[in-house]
Amino acid sequence: MKTIGLVPGGMKPFHAGHNFILQEALRECDEVILFTTVKDRGVIKGANMKKAWLDLIQPLLPGLDAVTFVKSPIGAVYQYLEDEGLPDNEYRIYGGAEEVNRFRPEYLAKNYPDLTIVQPAAENPSRYDRSTATGVPVSGTKARKAIEAGDFRTFKSYLPDFLKPHAREYLDILVS
Repeated sequence: MKTIGLVPGGMKPFHAGHNFILQEALRECDEVILFTTVKDRGVIKGANMKKAWLDLIQPLLPGLDAVTFVKSPIGAVYQYLEDEGLPDNEYRIYGGAEEVNRFRPEYLAKNYPDLTIVQPAAENPSRYDRSTATGVPVSGTKARKAIEAGDFRTFKSYLPDFLKPHAREYLDILVS
């Protein structure tokens, strides 16, 4: 039996808080699948974020098995659970409070009673809180505002350490 981590989110842009959650999944699971959307969000076009994932972020993230681009990350997790023949694996859903609150635990329990689906953000909110995950009060909204204001220094401060050396390239992809 494998433990599979499912990480849904819009992630526009991918920042240190997202990375914190993703790193938890990578540490705890045999396989990790990230679901993100190709929808535009504020100043970030979905196609540009997809390019950033494929050309820059994913190659720098060892252990991430797949980044799946979908219309609705939460809906895609439900679809994945439905399609994958669940009894052979343990599944864990990772996300910040915003993402986890979009799931319906009662629905999951009713439709997948033989499975262990762990929602770490719901079980231990302080550990998965975006504002405390990195010591930087980061959010996608704040990162988009920094981009809009042309504030490269603040934008860079919101990034995970592995991405900071590539901050200019990342920003150029996002705003191209």
